[in-house]
Amino acid sequence: MGEGIAEVDSSSSADVHRAMAVQLFNQTWALLDELHRTPAQDRQMLGAALGSYYHWTVVGDERNWAVADWQVARVLTAVGQPDLAQQFADQALRRAVDDNLGPFLVACGHEVLARVAATKGDDEARDNHLARAQDLLSVISDEDERNVLRADLDSLRQ
Repeated sequence: MGEGIAEVDSSSSADVHRAMAVQLFNQTWALLDELHRTPAQDRQMLGAALGSYYHWTVVGDERNWAVADWQVARVLTAVGQPDLAQQFADQALRRAVDDNLGPFLVACGHEVLARVAATKGDDEARDNHLARAQDLLSVISDEDERNVLRADLDSLRQ
C-alpha cells in the first residue's frame, strides 16, 4: 500500500481525465434512461455522475462544468435527494447565465430546477422553471438541442 502511483505526463493525464469524464457521463446517461433501476444501479449511477463531474473539474471548461452540475442534479433528483440536487441545479443555471453559455444550457438549468421542485412538491417553482425553459425553446437554434430539451420538459408534464 505504500507504493505510489507512477507519474503520468500532463498531456497524457489530461487525455485520461477527458476520456473518463465522457465515459462516465455516458454511463450515467444510460442508467438514467433505465425505467426500472435497482438500488445498486442507482448507486452506480450516482458514482458515475460524480466521477464524471470530478474529471471535468480537472480538464473541462465552463460549459463542461455546467453540464456536469446539471447531470449530478438530475441524478440526485432521480435517487430522491432533492436538497443536494438543488445545490447542483442552482450552480448549473448560475454557470450557464454568468458564463453566457447560451439559451440551451440556461434552459437546461431551468429544466433541472423544475425537476428538483417537482420532487420537493413545489408546484409553483416547478411551473415557473418549466415556463422559463419553454420560453427559451424558440431561441435555441440547434434542432437536436431543441428536441432534447423538449423531451425533458415533456417528461416533467406527465
